[in-house]
Amino acid sequence: MKTIQFFKKSMLLSAIALAFTILSINQSMAQQAYDPTGTWSYTVPSPEGDLTGDMIISRAEDGTLEVTIKSSVYGTIELEDIVFEEMVLEGNADINGDSIEFEFKFDGDDLEGAVYTPDGTLEMTAERKKG
Repeated sequence: MKTIQFFKKSMLLSAIALAFTILSINQSMAQQAYDPTGTWSYTVPSPEGDLTGDMIISRAEDGTLEVTIKSSVYGTIELEDIVFEEMVLEGNADINGDSIEFEFKFDGDDLEGAVYTPDGTLEMTAERKKG
């Protein structure tokens, strides 16, 4: 009787472990299948008025992501130390001597993000341009 119970518990634990493994693989494959590259039209609401412009996400020859943000206020901003994991892209830039951090959460052709400045956090939304 104990052997049967042990066998059932072992099978249940094996099934749970297999389910977690499959879920992890599916999430990893979804991450790999998703390509954030393209031109994104962004809006950052601020007390001085909305900042809008284009953000271009591309791949370098070595496969790493490059992010260029075009702003009428700050000019062209190139993000550094870019990390893209679990549908979230993070990077930073030096703007007028301040270290600014960026975080973008992708959902298809939309993203929500945040811009972390010394003066506080600014929300950001963007939509990937078609064509």
